[in-house]
Amino acid sequence: MKQQANLWLHRVQGISLAAIPVLTAHSAFYVLGFAPTHFNIIFEVRGIVFKLADLALTTLLVATTLRLSLSQEYRSEISETATLCVRSSIGRAGLGLLLWMFIGVLWSIHPLLAAYQAVITSLMLIMALVLANRVRLHRPVGIIAVCVLAAAFQGVITLLQHWHGGSLGLNWLGEVVFIAVRGRGLTFNPNTIAAYLVVSHFLAVGWLLLVRSVPMKAVALLTLFFINAGILATLSRGAFAAVWLGSIALISLSKTQQHRYKKLLRLGAALVTGAILILIILTMGLRFSREQHLAQRLFFAFPLTTAVIQESPFVGVGAGNLMVRADKIASNAQISLTDHLSYGQLQPAHNAYLTLWAELGLPGILLLMITSWRVVAMLLNAPNKINLVIGCCLLAIGIIMASEFQFWLDAHWRRLLFWILGLWLGSSMSTFPPENESTTRTCSTIFGD
Repeated sequence: MKQQANLWLHRVQGISLAAIPVLTAHSAFYVLGFAPTHFNIIFEVRGIVFKLADLALTTLLVATTLRLSLSQEYRSEISETATLCVRSSIGRAGLGLLLWMFIGVLWSIHPLLAAYQAVITSLMLIMALVLANRVRLHRPVGIIAVCVLAAAFQGVITLLQHWHGGSLGLNWLGEVVFIAVRGRGLTFNPNTIAAYLVVSHFLAVGWLLLVRSVPMKAVALLTLFFINAGILATLSRGAFAAVWLGSIALISLSKTQQHRYKKLLRLGAALVTGAILILIILTMGLRFSREQHLAQRLFFAFPLTTAVIQESPFVGVGAGNLMVRADKIASNAQISLTDHLSYGQLQPAHNAYLTLWAELGLPGILLLMITSWRVVAMLLNAPNKINLVIGCCLLAIGIIMASEFQFWLDAHWRRLLFWILGLWLGSSMSTFPPENESTTRTCSTIFGD
């Protein structure tokens, strides 16, 4: 009886892990509470917002708790994976980041927001651990397949929105009403759906490597086509650069018979060359019909966020408190709002690194640097192809973070970043040995091994 229950809980975990990234790119949300502000600021960066992906995360945590209580074998597996994670610099950096977020509650001007951000981040770390454990022991074909198929569906919707010049009337599916040439899928913003599709691009490449049958490879290639078509339909320059540079890194590191320092030089040369080509293309006029030029986009709304940094450059203002503090600065007329009000909303800097500095200070930046360097170091010596692909996905996310804030400031998109980190850590612990079983099994069998 316990064995059967354990199997079903294992399947529920698989479904939940697949649902988390899929549901992240959806517009449905419910505001549980928010800090009152003078200016209009999106709820996700100043409040507690429940989204569909939170339902999947809750289901995962419940299933995991039940499995831990039922199965000694599973407790041993999780314990071993946790030990391996803590031994790595990334695991220690993640725990350090979480501890610093909890400490930051002491000096935050809105402690409830800081505490919420710390608690939800701790749940993200548990999610990443559960995913890493699963990937360490089992090939993640089913989870990745579901994510990629859902992303291809969103890519098709985004492409049709671009052709139509606005929404398609899919309100029942969660589509928001808008009139614009930039597709936004089932999200509120074209840049957010673009980031989701960039992540899915690399997941699709990973799926292509994992499957063996010719028909499934054809399906993987088809999903890759629709995902990239969706990226183009968002007209997002950041997403375009991320896919371009991430793919260049993947190609340049695919040959493994080289010394790591030669790989580092090769990677650096490839990224610099790719960046130069992107700048040339944009300079020649490929501006995606946007009103903002490149420099304006890269440094959008910096002064307001840097003003917050200047108030507390060393320890930060606390997780979740950036825009609450920015609102006070703006309402006191300490800074011009010309470049910070967009669509009637007060905007943070469109740079995740700057927003992380503002909230967590220099310790947060230091912990991020440790994680980033470890990712690059492991890229140079990836234990398997899947680990290399997911590592390049993290590189692409890092590029997007230079012109977007959601991967840190929005807890729901931060969860996607932690999901990718969990997938990457799990793949680094596994050699993905060849299997003779078919990769075209039903979803219920895949999620249950």
